[in-house]
Amino acid sequence: MLSKHYVSVFFLCVAAALVSGCSGDNPRVLNPSAITTSASATGPVTTAGSALALSTLTTGVAVTTTLGAAPAVASGTTVTLTESTVSPTGLPTLQGLARRPESGTVSDTPLVYIEAVFSNAVTMNGQLGFTTPLPSGSNPNAGPYYVAALPLGATPAWSLAIEGPGVVSGTTVSFTPPVAQVTFAASTPYYYVIYQAVGGSVPTPAPTLSPTPVPTLSPTPAPTLSPTPSPTPTPAPVGLSPASLSFTNLGAGNAQSVTAAQSGFTGTFTASGANCTQGSTTVATIASTSSNAFSVTPTAAGSCSVTITGSGASATLSVSVTLAPLALSPSSLAFTASGASYAQTFAASEPGYTGAFTETDTCNPGTAIATVSAASGPGPTANFTVTPQSAGSCTITVHDTNGQTSTVTVGVTITQGGVN
Repeated sequence: MLSKHYVSVFFLCVAAALVSGCSGDNPRVLNPSAITTSASATGPVTTAGSALALSTLTTGVAVTTTLGAAPAVASGTTVTLTESTVSPTGLPTLQGLARRPESGTVSDTPLVYIEAVFSNAVTMNGQLGFTTPLPSGSNPNAGPYYVAALPLGATPAWSLAIEGPGVVSGTTVSFTPPVAQVTFAASTPYYYVIYQAVGGSVPTPAPTLSPTPVPTLSPTPAPTLSPTPSPTPTPAPVGLSPASLSFTNLGAGNAQSVTAAQSGFTGTFTASGANCTQGSTTVATIASTSSNAFSVTPTAAGSCSVTITGSGASATLSVSVTLAPLALSPSSLAFTASGASYAQTFAASEPGYTGAFTETDTCNPGTAIATVSAASGPGPTANFTVTPQSAGSCTITVHDTNGQTSTVTVGVTITQGGVN
């Protein structure tokens, strides 16, 4: 059996080795496969300590792991534990390695392997502790039970008996971990194995289970004891619905709405400006209608973007205004006689447009060449009537309220009664 001095020094070495390696080796080069034939569970790491129980495997083992207090643990830190009766591929075996606490002919028989992975770096007041039912058919008198750990190092080898001999009560064995502070790195697998030293002497419980005094087991360097800074929370993204707006007409009657959302934010969203511009052209105006909604009104053809901001994050709203062309059909009128009975019409059309059409012309410069009636109605289609009056030519220009125009040419040649 180990002397108290050997166990104290051994626990100190292993506690430090699990953080950085007893001999200052580089980080672990071993890369074993994930544990299979196993059970896993994830639980919180707390300032007061906790326990996490795993399911029963086919051999009957079901590990419950105790986590020491972590005074400076980052909020939301978790540990994922995986137990398996099969050694992960790539781990060294227990047989024939150094640091054996028993003398004579001893065979180390693994009961269960445990993998621990922490989501954030954490410093705990002590190693992990373990309790498990013994496999069916086990003989506690065949030898004592221990916990071995695989330190981080360039040449990994199991550090035997970092905990134990375990206390057997009925069909359950429990281990009390050393109390030296240990720092675990984030997202790094730490491996343990509970094993029986078959052929070794079974100790009496009381003397071997007494922990080494805290001052002896607390030589961890100050940098290791520094608490891990809490990470700066990343703000949730801002979502826009819709993320872009398209318009084919101008004016308040064609305005559209957009809403903003951000998880956890209940304040007021803001826009980067009241005008959405392309160069010097205001393509659209932006107005807040509630804490998370905006009204966008198209004012000119073009494209632009506006930024909507919540709490520490923002999103970009794209705006596109494309006007349908104003078309006239036919684009020219020809008359060979005058009077109302020879009147002709042309149509103005603009898809999606519902405003009014107006016209200006050069057909009445003193002596009327032709008269033009007002539009028959609003868009998208309206008719104009042109009545010839006297010989000549002129133009008629039709306007929409979006600033677009189109022109019809008029020619009047009087052939009746010999008038040209």
